Amino acid sequence: MIPKIFYRKLWDPGTIERWNAYELTSQHPHCEPPLWADLRGKNVKAKSRYSLASYLGKGISLPSARDKYHELLVKVPGALWEPIDLADKRTIQEQAGVFCVRKP
Repeated sequence: MIPKIFYRKLWDPGTIERWNAYELTSQHPHCEPPLWADLRGKNVKAKSRYSLASYLGKGISLPSARDKYHELLVKVPGALWEPIDLADKRTIQEQAGVFCVRKP
């Protein structure tokens, strides 16, 4: 029986450089972190209320990700997710460790 092997695509030079330096982080580049978006929608301003356990408990955001989110979206009245810069979105979506799956 051949074992099933799944891998994570290192999709950009920055990610590859971080992995080569053993900075094992990953992106969750699907959307604004939902739990943070919910708090922001409720006008919660205290950064400490934005838990690092994010993506509905399936990931751990980096403190730098939360800092960038707070700076760009919480502290700025009326800020929207869609128009912010792609590099800033990637910073906000940075997760500790790796996202793994059991199925393709």
